[in-house]
Amino acid sequence: LVVALLVGVFLLPWPALAGVLALRDRRRIRPAAAWFLVVLLAPILAAPAVGASGTPFRSWSALFPLLAALAGIGAVRLGDLGHRARGYPRAFVAALLVAGTALASAGTGWLAWRQGPRPETACAELAPGPVLAADPLLVTGACGNPAVVLPRDADPARVAAIADRYGIRQALLARPDDDRADLARPDDAARLLPGWTRVSARLYRRASPGPR
Repeated sequence: LVVALLVGVFLLPWPALAGVLALRDRRRIRPAAAWFLVVLLAPILAAPAVGASGTPFRSWSALFPLLAALAGIGAVRLGDLGHRARGYPRAFVAALLVAGTALASAGTGWLAWRQGPRPETACAELAPGPVLAADPLLVTGACGNPAVVLPRDADPARVAAIADRYGIRQALLARPDDDRADLARPDDAARLLPGWTRVSARLYRRASPGPR
């Protein structure tokens, strides 16, 4: 989705415009252009509140195939013009388009990898059984323990009730240097986990389940 938006906003519109101009006399382009405008404007006009939340950016990904097709046609047309006017190779513009798309995809993937969660290293400290976890998907995937999310803004009474309900006696908090704002960190433990015992830098255990 991020790659589609990045390429669709900054790279494809210019050759796509050339593609529209190249096909402007063909009737088949008119329904596509109408569909483009409807998908582009309808979410904002029909539901301004939803539009303000960023939802249109996700729905606009439906325009990506049309935009890519028009950009391909436009790149060929611009390549022909550049060849006749300047002697550039006919595939020059198309090659630039492919290279730009590849660089955008690679750059987005690299940033996602750099900013994503690192592998969980506390699995050896966990006892068998369920865990209250700041990042439950990571804990379950890496360690195999069933996990229940522990949000940073959770109500301590609600946390205790969940631990009682599922028989949870251990909690694994996020690394202190994890910059995701919604993750519970060790400095939140005194508020979220009153009565729990600190076992290691991020692991807390409950001596016994609370009253049911």
